[in-house]
Amino acid sequence: MFKRGEKADRVPFFELFSELEEQIAGPFLDKKSCKDEVDYKLKRNILYQTKLGYDHLYLRVDLLFPVPAGHAGDTTEGERSYVQGGDSLINSEEDFEKYKWPDYEKANWKPFEIFKPMIPEGMKIIPMGPGGVLENVMWIM
Repeated sequence: MFKRGEKADRVPFFELFSELEEQIAGPFLDKKSCKDEVDYKLKRNILYQTKLGYDHLYLRVDLLFPVPAGHAGDTTEGERSYVQGGDSLINSEEDFEKYKWPDYEKANWKPFEIFKPMIPEGMKIIPMGPGGVLENVMWIM
């Protein structure tokens, strides 16, 4: 699809978030044939992404960054927490050194092991954590 220094043959087609997986893929997957809820959700995700012709599957990695306690507020969608400016955990070099950084080795990589044999030929995985680089930096600094 794309290699450094070469022109891509096409634009990659994928979706990072969807609330339609159950409606689109659920009817084609027998929940009883799955070992547990995690197995069902993984298989449903693969089926959803492949049925819609996507090039990538997304899979959550729980590599959690400790963040300040959020403020809570009610929205039309229910309660939501947020981090306010000034709530930072890192304000100095000393804070940076003391910060409890997530341990890559302790992350739960099991879903990737489960996912690997199920991935259709030619598809790739996009690992996603809670927030991206920007969000995590904003939340801790």
